[in-house]
Amino acid sequence: MVTKQPIYSWDTQFDTANNIMHHTFTDRVEVKSNIKNGEILVLIDGHIINAYYNMPVREYEALLLGVEEYAYQLQRASWIKRQWYAVAALFALLAVLFAIMTYTSVFAW
Repeated sequence: MVTKQPIYSWDTQFDTANNIMHHTFTDRVEVKSNIKNGEILVLIDGHIINAYYNMPVREYEALLLGVEEYAYQLQRASWIKRQWYAVAALFALLAVLFAIMTYTSVFAW
């Protein structure tokens, strides 16, 4: 059986005036690299979770792929969590409707 692998991608923008290369993976995960001094910052929800300095290009590519994989897993977990909230909301709505139907049927007699 062949397992379908997720396709990883991200958006890259260059701010040449400030020597910054900015990779956006999701609305929560990003990498900012200073091209001039070699500083690389990995951010989640705007908070720096890791910093690297003067990383070789091969390792930088591996870092980006790893961050993208993490961003994918984070986004997938968030999607699953939202689905569970939707199911819980549906059951709560059904419980309220059942209570209303039971209440009105008791007093209808």
